[in-house]
Amino acid sequence: MVDKSNEYGYVPSSPTQAKGANTGIFEVNDVTDLLLAGQWITQTEPDNLNLIYEYTFTGSESAVTILSTDIDSSVYRTLYIVGDLEGTSMTSMSFNVSQDDFSTIYATNGQRGTMSMGTTGSATRTYSNTSATLGNLTEALSGDLTFAYTLNNLTDSFFTTLTGMSQGYNGSSVKSLFGYGEFGSASFNSFKFNIDNVDAGSTIKFYGYVSA
Repeated sequence: MVDKSNEYGYVPSSPTQAKGANTGIFEVNDVTDLLLAGQWITQTEPDNLNLIYEYTFTGSESAVTILSTDIDSSVYRTLYIVGDLEGTSMTSMSFNVSQDDFSTIYATNGQRGTMSMGTTGSATRTYSNTSATLGNLTEALSGDLTFAYTLNNLTDSFFTTLTGMSQGYNGSSVKSLFGYGEFGSASFNSFKFNIDNVDAGSTIKFYGYVSA
């Protein structure tokens, strides 16, 4: 790191950066040096699941777009996505991915599979191998809707996959939906959820894991 200046009074030598044992004062130039070296980490603790991004609905969205400036997908091989939504006449949620912050949507066809289970025990399954978007991740309903999905292999030369479950309560019955999708071998940097009529204050949260 650069030498310290005493222009504004005494500043000790460059700080020591060590997990759980930082000493000294991190000045702007210290942070810049660490960023350039890829050694400055904010809000991310290695070997733990970290909340890295949270989106709160305003109540007027028809889509939620997560860009590379929101989440650095090159840092995370896997993202864990959870939602806690409420709304009136919410549409079923679909999902898109992109390699360039949605200048273009990833064109290779994905796959999707869904299973809807009602409180009566009846089940309905659907499958499509020609869907460029992953549709029907959630039920279309009015009420409470929660979901949890895992997005894997974002920066590896493997198929990127989205897998998880949603559960909604529409005031009279519970609807559960299992969904999955494959998006081909690519490095994705942006994601989009398409859903209407979500109440303000509902959230989608992204968690990430980085090994030490």
